[in-house]
Amino acid sequence: MKLLISGLCGHMGTEVAKLALAGCRGADPTATVGVDMNACGAEGIPCAVGFETATDPVFTTADCIVDFSHHSATPALLDYAVANNIPVVLATTGHTEEEKAAITKAAASIPVFFAANFSLGVALLIDTARQVAAAMPEAEIEIIEKHHNRKLDAPSGTALLLAQSIQKISDWRNKYPAFAWCADHGDGWYLPAIKELELLLLNDEVHDAVNNQIARKGKAKLFSKGEFKTYWSSTEQREWWAWFVNMRDGGTFSDNRSLGTYVRAVSTF
Repeated sequence: MKLLISGLCGHMGTEVAKLALAGCRGADPTATVGVDMNACGAEGIPCAVGFETATDPVFTTADCIVDFSHHSATPALLDYAVANNIPVVLATTGHTEEEKAAITKAAASIPVFFAANFSLGVALLIDTARQVAAAMPEAEIEIIEKHHNRKLDAPSGTALLLAQSIQKISDWRNKYPAFAWCADHGDGWYLPAIKELELLLLNDEVHDAVNNQIARKGKAKLFSKGEFKTYWSSTEQREWWAWFVNMRDGGTFSDNRSLGTYVRAVSTF
């Protein structure tokens, strides 16, 4: 794999260069190049001072751009990547809203992998924090971080990612109460997608089989066809809107999630 390292002369860029020169994970040591305003040529790697000067085929034919530079360089990097059809790994943080919009736009044309932190330990920390936030919804959570003196952005992208991940747990329960209601039934329970719901509610064979199983357990029937009831699905129509099935006529419609209607949790299908 031919790598183009953006931010080659920085601390992380230098570390990536060392790995590339060692042939780590398929990197081609003879085809590794860099872009950095300091044009240091770390480890003897060809280096351009900017993407506007990286016109030699050794740059434009790279298989992937790995970015450990500065967020202000992102627009030029993305323009270059799109123009040369090169996938991008963005490991830089501190982006403005305009730069984030540019990342989203570029991702429609080329593969873009964007993460605030690539550490396995941080990924585990975020997953643990989500579980804590879900288990203790009333808890007040504070994030305190400490860095070396070379750190440029504060709060760091990692701290922001951690905060956003925790916030999503709270937002999820408020924004998607039907999801939360189903999940609260225990492991394995979920809100069915629209196709599952149509099969469960409208297919005669499945409908009768489910009701028969419920009857064998001495429970009341699931429902009766023709009831004037609508059931939410998990399938989104757009933000804040989702699809539901109307039992009266078997139609499928979408509406704002604030609409009060029925929910059917399922565990097996």
